[in-house]
Amino acid sequence: MKRPEQALHQQVSRYLDVALPKTATWFHPANGGYRRKVEAKILKSMGVKAGVPDLVIIWEGRAYFIELKAGTGKLTEHQVEMMRCLTGAGAGWRCCTSLDGVIETLEGWGIPLKARAA
Repeated sequence: MKRPEQALHQQVSRYLDVALPKTATWFHPANGGYRRKVEAKILKSMGVKAGVPDLVIIWEGRAYFIELKAGTGKLTEHQVEMMRCLTGAGAGWRCCTSLDGVIETLEGWGIPLKARAA
């Protein structure tokens, strides 16, 4: 089974590991995937929120969020609402469909990259 979004996510993850400056950190909040109803209720009661972007980058005291979409993937209603909440709180947020898009976004935010391409 092909999973183009998973492949993009893995490509971007490998890139971030080598390209971000040492003063930055990043992670993927593993909110997605199937959960049994009981497990989903427990996680929701612990603060898991729908629509959280795929990548969180922290650099120089600021938070940046990237949602990855393969091809013509569309944002869900929850993702749009979370984008509004995050940008309203002053965080950087972008939706990217390629590694080049991620690189352009990071450069646009002024994050100094150690490598242009993975």
